[in-house]
Order: sequence, then structure tokens, then C-alpha cells
Amino acid sequence: MRRINLTLAFIVLATLCTVALRADVTALCREFDEAMESLDVKGAKGIIDRAGKEDPQSCQVLYRQARMNVILGDMETNEERRSVLYNQAVDAATKALQRNNTCMGAYVYRAAANGKIALTKGIFSVGGVVTSVRDDATTAIQLRNDTPQRLAAAYYILGRTHLNVQRKPKILRMPLGLGWGNYDEALNHYLNNGIHNYKLINKDELENYNIFDWEKYINYYKNSSQFHRA
Repeated sequence: MRRINLTLAFIVLATLCTVALRADVTALCREFDEAMESLDVKGAKGIIDRAGKEDPQSCQVLYRQARMNVILGDMETNEERRSVLYNQAVDAATKALQRNNTCMGAYVYRAAANGKIALTKGIFSVGGVVTSVRDDATTAIQLRNDTPQRLAAAYYILGRTHLNVQRKPKILRMPLGLGWGNYDEALNHYLNNGIHNYKLINKDELENYNIFDWEKYINYYKNSSQFHRA
């Protein structure tokens, strides 16, 4: 009887510890998001590093680590170290998806990281990577199970991908598997980015925008530091 009681006590204690660990990691993830909202990159890194030590297999932690590495890569001036950070972001996001294949954030930040890698190497030399960016961003949009800001980020990435791909004549990019790039698609996804994020314009205003207005709109988002808050 005593042995049974000890076993039960151990099980209860282990369960309580697991619950406490999950609660702690959830709180850390929330703190990380708040730090990123405040553009406190240094503070956010410290928080997600702690969360990674608490639960290195959590998909919620892993996709935030991916996000962190994308941001750090953007800030890195050394090309080799920047590439390492982007690849680490891809690895973290992929691990998150292995744990939970409906984790929208992981798709968003794997797309972001691969997009950076493609831009670094030249998008027409890594057609498969570019297509994976499109596919991950599309999946994130289809899932729609995260914040409006992350949904906006997915639209931004998809729009940017179409915009960059369509710059080369279709007949030249079709052999690379990139014949899908489309300017109208780019504009539509950038529009949706605005709708789900800062609402700079809405669908009713679409008819009032000519090609030059759209270029200004696209350039705003491409150059806006606010994108990193998504």
C-alpha cells in the first residue's frame, strides 16, 4: 500500500511540474511577444532563450526562435553570419512544424527566413526555395489560426514573393519553375496585408489606385520597420 501511495504521489508531482512548466513557457512566450511589440530585440532574445531552456521542444517556443533569428539576421552586417541565422530560423520553424503541422507562426517565419535566403543567393538561382516561400505563406493564410498581425505578415511575404518573381519575363522563368509569379497577385496580397494589419487602405478604395499609387504603397511596406512587429 505504501509503495502504491508513493507511486501515486510521484505521478501527481510529475503532472504538477509539467503543468507548471507549460504555464511558465506560455508566460515567457507572451513576454516575448510583448517585447517584440515594443521593438525590444535584446530583451526579446533573452526571454526566448529562457523559454528554449525550459521547453526546447515546444512548437510555440520554436517558431518564436525562428522569428528571433530572422530579425537577428536582418540586423547582422556579416553576410556569412547572416546566412547562418536565416538557416537556423528555417531549422527552428521546421522543428516546430514537426511538433505541430498546424502552427501558423512556423509557416510564416519559415517563409520569411527562406525568402531572405533566396534574396541573398538570387531568387532565380534557387527556384525551389522561392516556391517553398510561396507555399508556406499560402498555408499560413489558409490556416488563419494566429494573430491578425501574423496573417498580415503572411500576405506581405506572399505579395513580396510574387512581386520579385514577376520582374523577369515569364518565358525566362518558366524553366525555373517560377512561371507562377504574377503582378496582380502581388498587389492583391499587399492589399490584404494592409487590411489585416494597419488598414491603410480597404477594398472599397481599390478602384481609386493606379499603378503608381500601388508602387508607393508596396514600397511603404517593403521599407517599413513595422513589418517586424508582425
